[in-house]
Amino acid sequence: MASHPSTNTVFAIVALYGVGILAGCGSASQSYKTPTPPGPAPTAGAALSASPTSLSFVNVLVGKVGSQVVSVTNTGNANATISSVSTSGAGFSVDGMSSGMILEPDQVASLTVSFSPTALGSATGTATITSDAADSPATVTLSGFGTSSTSPDLTPPDCGLSNDTTNHIPAASAWTNFTPPALGSTYTDSVYGCAVKRLTNSIAFGQAQHHYYATIEPMSAGDTKILVYDEDGFFHIIDLDGNVVVTEANMPATNGLVLWDRSDDNVFWQAQKDTLQKCTVSGSTTSCVTNHTFTEYSGYVVNFMDSTDMTPDGWLPMVGQNIQGEHIDVFLWNPATLTKSAAYTTTCTADARTANNSCLHKLISTPNDGIIVEFTTDGPGLEQGNRLWESPWTTPLPYVQNLTGHLDSGRDLSGNEVYATEDPLDHPGPFGTCVNGFRPTLLIVGATTPDGPSCMFDAPLNPGWHVSYRDWPLSAWIAFSAQGDNAAERFNNDPSYIAPSAITWSTYDNEVVLVRVDVNNNPTYIYRLTLAHTRNVNSNSYWSDPHAVLSFDGKYIVFDSNAAWDATGCGSFTDCADLYLIKIH
Repeated sequence: MASHPSTNTVFAIVALYGVGILAGCGSASQSYKTPTPPGPAPTAGAALSASPTSLSFVNVLVGKVGSQVVSVTNTGNANATISSVSTSGAGFSVDGMSSGMILEPDQVASLTVSFSPTALGSATGTATITSDAADSPATVTLSGFGTSSTSPDLTPPDCGLSNDTTNHIPAASAWTNFTPPALGSTYTDSVYGCAVKRLTNSIAFGQAQHHYYATIEPMSAGDTKILVYDEDGFFHIIDLDGNVVVTEANMPATNGLVLWDRSDDNVFWQAQKDTLQKCTVSGSTTSCVTNHTFTEYSGYVVNFMDSTDMTPDGWLPMVGQNIQGEHIDVFLWNPATLTKSAAYTTTCTADARTANNSCLHKLISTPNDGIIVEFTTDGPGLEQGNRLWESPWTTPLPYVQNLTGHLDSGRDLSGNEVYATEDPLDHPGPFGTCVNGFRPTLLIVGATTPDGPSCMFDAPLNPGWHVSYRDWPLSAWIAFSAQGDNAAERFNNDPSYIAPSAITWSTYDNEVVLVRVDVNNNPTYIYRLTLAHTRNVNSNSYWSDPHAVLSFDGKYIVFDSNAAWDATGCGSFTDCADLYLIKIH
C-alpha cells in the first residue's frame, strides 16, 4: 500500500521572499544564499558574452523539438550591433536575435537554440553571434542525440536473475552481517548477480541522504550527475562515483523540489516565489535565470508537488496559488515554448507551498503531456483518489483510481497511455495469469476494470511497491521495489527482529525487480536485480523504502538503502539511508 513521507522526518523552514522553505510532507527547501558580489568593471567598447557557452540536447525524439535559452549580454560600455546569428550542424536552429539588433551596455538578450533531429544518433554544431564587438563572434558549442519514439529499447538488462520465481530466502548470517562497501565502491549481489555501487556515506556526511521518490528523476539527462536530497531538507549534487559536484551551499534557494531537464545534462528547474527558474550547473557552481514570472500568482507562490517530473515532451506539472491556503491551480508549463496549459482549480483548499498537503498529494506526469492528480483522500468523489488532467482538459476529472497507491505513467508497446501500479486497488484479484489478490499491474489510463494481460507479475504476498517508469519512451522497462513488511526487515537490534526464514520471508521481499512493459507474468521478462538490504525504522517508514527509480534513458537504477546501519539501527540519526546505483544497460 502507499506510504508517504512522515512530517516528523523533515524540518519546517518558513520564509516567503528570497528564502527557500520546507513545509509539510516530504517537500524540500533551500536556505537564503548571500548575494554574489558585483562583477568587474565593464569592458571598454562593446563586448558580447554568451552563457552558457555549450548546450547538450540529450535524447530528443526524432520529429520533436528540444529548445534551450542562451543569455547574450553586452558586458562592454558601448552599444553592440548584431550583424548575423547562425548555426551549423544538422537539426540546430536559433530564434530571438537577428541582424540589426542593438544591445546597449549591460543589456541581455535571449537566444533560443533548438534541436530537431531528423535521424537517430549524434549531432554536433555551433551557434554563432556575429557583431561589431571587439571580441566577435560569440559562439556556443552544440551537441545533441536523436532517438526514436516508436522503438523503445527492449534489450534485457545486463544483470539480474530471470525466469525464476523461487523464494530466495537470505541466509540468516549473511543478512544479519551484511556490510556495504566504501563510498564509490561496488559489490555484486551473490544471488541476483547485479553489481551495486555505493554513492553516499551518511555516517561520514552527518545525515541521511536520499533521492526522494520513484517518480522523480534523480539522474541528469546525460547520466553524469545525481541530485541528492539530504535529511536537513537541502539538495546537493554528486557524480556517479559519489564525489560531490555541487555542495548544499552552492545550490540556489527554492520553494521546494528540484527537477532535472529531460534534454540538457546541466539544467534543472525550480520555483522561487512566483517564478520558474532555469538553473545551470557549471563545474561546482549553479546559476539560475528566470524562465517565467507567473503574475497571476504574484500574491503567493508557484510550486512542484510530490512525485512531479518533467514529461517526455518537456512540460512541467505545476501548482499555483495567489492567496495562501485557498484553492490551488493545477497546470503544466512548457519552459521552451513559454506555454501554459489549461488550469484545473481545486475545490479543496490547502497551502500550495507544501508539496504534500491536505488537498493534493502527488502530480504524476503522463506521456500525453498531462497529469495524474492524486488527491489526499481515497474515494469515488470528484476530488478523491487518482484523477486525470490532460487535453482536452475535461471536468469533472476523469477516473484513474479511487484507492490511491504508488504508480507511474508511460505507454505500452501498442502506444496506449498506461499506468503501472503496485496493485489495482479498486479491483481485487485474482485475474488472468495471476492467482493472488495483490500483484503489480499495468492498466490503460481510463480503463475501469483490468483484464488478464494487465497482471505484470504475481507476488505471493504484497509488501507494497514503489514504481518507476521514468525511462519511457527511450526504454520500456519498469522498476518495482518492495517496501519492507516483515520482522526480518527490521534492524538487528530491534526487539521485534526475526532472522529470515520460510515463515518470515516471501518471494520478492526486499528486492528491486525490473519487468518489461509487456511482461504479462512471463518470468522470462522479469529480472530480479538485487536485495535492497534496507530495513524498516518502523513499520512502513517512507524513508526506509528503497523507492528505486530508473534513469531517463533506462541505463541506470538508483535506490535508497540503510544497509550501513543493519546491526545497530539509526542511532542518533533521523532515518539513515544512503544511495546505491545499478547499471543495467
